[in-house]
Amino acid sequence: IGVEIDFLPIVFSQDNILYELFSISVQLFNTTWHEMHAKSSDFNKVVDVVKEQLNMVFKGEKRIMNTEDFKSALKTVPFSKIQEQRLKSLEKDSQPIIQLRKKLKPELQKLVNRQRLTILEAGWCSVTWTTVLP
Repeated sequence: IGVEIDFLPIVFSQDNILYELFSISVQLFNTTWHEMHAKSSDFNKVVDVVKEQLNMVFKGEKRIMNTEDFKSALKTVPFSKIQEQRLKSLEKDSQPIIQLRKKLKPELQKLVNRQRLTILEAGWCSVTWTTVLP
């Protein structure tokens, strides 16, 4: 994975630890697959996300001592969190996105203001439903 980890506590925590870690990782893969609504062509993308999730767990503050710690740590890094981090890093680092935002913001603000004014001029009325009792 590319992270230095002290595996000794988890390795000696139970028998068949590799099998347990593998099965937990496969469950994570399946969960991530469903969260991403992936197709067979997205296999490599899902693998990359799972690698990132595992890296986040092992780089985290919490020390993994057994499989329960591992499972609970994996629950803290769902696909949505990975997706948010990727979008944030794209927005921060991408100069074209920053320039496009600066260019479009005034134009979009004018459009929103125009639409609001049109609604006010047309006279907005609220429809209320009443029931007539016999």
